[in-house]
Amino acid sequence: MSKQSKKNAAAQSTLTLAPAEKIHVGCDVHESKYAVAFWSPQRGEWVSQWVQTSDDQALLKRLAPHRAHVERVVYEAGPTGFGLARALRAAGFAVDVIAASHTPRAGVEPDKSDRRDARQLAQFSAQPGLLHPVYIPSELEEQDRQVFRIREQHKTRLAELKQRLKALLLCHGYKAPAGLKHWSLAGLAELRALALPESLRWSVDELLSDLEEARKAVVRGNRKLQQLAQSERYKARVERLRTVPGVGLIVAMGFLLELMNLERFADRRALARFLGLGPKVGRSGEQCWSLGRPEVGQGALRSLLVEAAWRWRRGDAYARMIFERYLANTAMKQKAIVALAHKLATILWRIASGELPYLPGLMRVPRAVAGLAPAKAAKSAAKGQGQAPAVVADTQPPLDAGKRGRGGARQPAPAMSSAV
Repeated sequence: MSKQSKKNAAAQSTLTLAPAEKIHVGCDVHESKYAVAFWSPQRGEWVSQWVQTSDDQALLKRLAPHRAHVERVVYEAGPTGFGLARALRAAGFAVDVIAASHTPRAGVEPDKSDRRDARQLAQFSAQPGLLHPVYIPSELEEQDRQVFRIREQHKTRLAELKQRLKALLLCHGYKAPAGLKHWSLAGLAELRALALPESLRWSVDELLSDLEEARKAVVRGNRKLQQLAQSERYKARVERLRTVPGVGLIVAMGFLLELMNLERFADRRALARFLGLGPKVGRSGEQCWSLGRPEVGQGALRSLLVEAAWRWRRGDAYARMIFERYLANTAMKQKAIVALAHKLATILWRIASGELPYLPGLMRVPRAVAGLAPAKAAKSAAKGQGQAPAVVADTQPPLDAGKRGRGGARQPAPAMSSAV
């Protein structure tokens, strides 16, 4: 142990707190070390701070003597994950992992250091509403979610490789085969047979090899998601979600794996903010203007919901009616489809909660319960009408249940595909 570490340990071991005094603990967490600070709102000052190795058990040992005084422990979300938060909770401490993007920042930042960040977090923790915690998943939830995210990474790489192949041909003055518009097997065969100079042929073949590997990786991800969807913890909810026209296995599993605990959303507006589907609005005096889409995560799920909204519009008369209304208000298809994706997400949220069914007909949700959380909405509707309101659509089956052939006839879909 270094001289500074011994000094910190000695100072912390002699810390004396009043019987009713509460402290807030801020941690700046890194792969190799933790910076820790104690803030006392009663005294209005930091009462202890130290830097240690990134050992969860060592930190618990340092916090244990002050367990009765610790109001909350906070640290920012990052690459170290949620292992520390789970260890603290298991030891009986109140802990929150904070969204770093929402942590208040000064207009002019002073010199940055791990110690300063820890002190700042501890001080902010003592002020209600200043920090924004994220959901702390269980180990199983986090592992399942990783399957969806890895699959999306493979899908993104597949799209990038397709773009690189077309760009390579364009750069060297070769016209891409017509079949590459939809990347059909015939189009790939044409590309492999295309007469090219030796060096360029090698480059194209390398990209084609990478493309095939990425495609196989996406298929493996689909199969793993299908396997998870058959597990007891997801099967019933996935089956309910897939009754919505346009919602397939990938959308249903992505929705469940990214949202995880559905009860953490107080209402549909909180859900929209999480997904980045709610508009940002600026207001000053009598003026009101749009600030565009909020910059949040969940980009993969948001894209899937927008794609599903297009299919929902094609396969559901109710969705078409809503889309036309949004289009009349916005005069832009892009804005209208994002608004429809917001509507679809709200319906999926209510269905996944297990309270509201999805039935043929038209959607009827009482205005008084439209903004409530799923459990509260069901309770309010049941009290007012004698039963839960139904989340419904027309009688057409989900579009990803099969593809349409000539003449509009529906053909059975393969057992597993990369379609969402």
